[in-house]
Amino acid sequence: MLLQRLVLEPVRYPAGRPVDSTIPEYGLLFQKFSLRIERHFDAGCHIGSHQFLCLFCLVFFVPKMIQPESQKDREERDMMFSIRPAFNAPCKLGNWNEDLFLQEEKTAFAAYKRDRGQLLLQKTKKMFRNLSRPLQLSHSLVMLKYGENYQIVAPDIPCETCRAKVRPVYLAGLVTEREIDTRQEFSHGSVVVGCVDGTPCVRNTFKFVGCDRDKTGEPLTFSEDFYLQIVGGSEEALYVRCENSMAQMGYHPTPTLSKFADAYCRFKMLHFDPGLRLEREGAITRANDKVIIQNVPTGKNLAVENHLVTTFFGNEYVISCHTFRDTHKMETAENVWKVVGEDLQDINAVVRAAKGEDVPPELLK
Repeated sequence: MLLQRLVLEPVRYPAGRPVDSTIPEYGLLFQKFSLRIERHFDAGCHIGSHQFLCLFCLVFFVPKMIQPESQKDREERDMMFSIRPAFNAPCKLGNWNEDLFLQEEKTAFAAYKRDRGQLLLQKTKKMFRNLSRPLQLSHSLVMLKYGENYQIVAPDIPCETCRAKVRPVYLAGLVTEREIDTRQEFSHGSVVVGCVDGTPCVRNTFKFVGCDRDKTGEPLTFSEDFYLQIVGGSEEALYVRCENSMAQMGYHPTPTLSKFADAYCRFKMLHFDPGLRLEREGAITRANDKVIIQNVPTGKNLAVENHLVTTFFGNEYVISCHTFRDTHKMETAENVWKVVGEDLQDINAVVRAAKGEDVPPELLK
């Protein structure tokens, strides 16, 4: 009953201003409201401050909150929402226009390089195609000949991770990551490394070239100077060169490929046994025999170091010009090489195997 009378007899207060008891108008409003409440309570009745504040809010604010929205209020609200600036999730902030133009420029530049084959991925694929092109090795294994294609392999390099504890390492050329941007084939200054892939291809196939004259087809002999030329690596002839200079890889001078056939490109073969080197001078060299390849100007041997470097073809060995000796003054496995070609299949062994005879597997390769 009290609430109905309080609501039915509202106190007038200035419109559009917040209800604040500290303002004189609303202070008078609070006084009138408190007097109205006192008239409806007995003399001994008491009301708390919190209860008084709740009654005040209930009388003056709740009726306005529950009043239905008029048509005019809806129109004003729609008008306000139609003209207000909208900021939502797709809105772009910062230097978005500059970033967009920069990204478009990068895309156009990448398309320009792609159309002309200048992307790093395209250059790398081209390098792999050039250096992995297969080649045919020589069938002349009774004697080594000038001008024939051979592979030079160190057969007994120690390997802790291999089951046999040794592995063959093949002499090969390399295009490094610093050169791939400007050239995709061998050129003057390319380094020589040792690869474990024995598939005959451009990067690991060499031929012997005479130093003083053209000796194509002639047999190669011990202690005879020759040039070691890589086959099909570029349009110009490139020779293995070693000099006393700073090491590019490892701790000893690193052989490189040179287009100039100078004195530092001269090598010669020595017999594996030091006791037979003198009497074997001038003798014909054969394939698959252990030999020492020595650089003539420096007097150091071509060697495989027990040090791996990461290349485009995986982890490969460092090749240097250094003589490794044991306590008996003999060259160790790092200096021992073999010149290998392509073995012809033994037809007689194939016929014997077809008849059911026991034939060694190495004869059927």
